[in-house]
Amino acid sequence: PGMPMSQALRTLTNAIEEDKRENSEPWMLEQAQDLLTAISHNTDLVRQGLLYTFDRVDYYDTEEQEKEAETQEEHQETLAERQALEMAHEQATTGGVHDFVQEQIDQFRNDVTTAALNSVRIVERRQGHIERRQSDMGESIAEMRTPLEQML
Repeated sequence: PGMPMSQALRTLTNAIEEDKRENSEPWMLEQAQDLLTAISHNTDLVRQGLLYTFDRVDYYDTEEQEKEAETQEEHQETLAERQALEMAHEQATTGGVHDFVQEQIDQFRNDVTTAALNSVRIVERRQGHIERRQSDMGESIAEMRTPLEQML
C-alpha cells in the first residue's frame, strides 16, 4: 500500500521476465532443422532459377554472335566470288591462263585461311565465355559454402 507506482511496475515487470525465463524452453538445434531445410530448399530454387536464366541469356547471346559471324562470312564469300569472276574475265581476255590459275589458288588459300581464323576466333570467344561462367560458378559455390559451414 505505501509503495510508489514506479517501484510496483518495476517489480511486476521483473517478476514477469523471471517467470518467462524459468518456464520457457531453450532453443534447440532440432527445432531449427525444419527452418534450415526450408531455407536450403529455397536457396536451391533460387540457384536453379539463376543458372537457368544465365543459360538462356548465354544461349541467345551466343546465337546472335554466331549469326553475325555467319553474315560476315557470307558477305566475304560473295565479295570474293565477285572479285574472282572479275579477275577471271580479265585474265581470260589477256590470255594468261597459268597466271589466272595461280591467282585463283592463292585467292582460295587466302579465303580458307580467313575462314579458319574466323572459326578459331569464334571458338576462342566461346571458350573465354565458358571459362568466365566456370569462374562465376566457382565463386558462387564458395560464397554459399561459407554460410552453410557456419550454420552447421
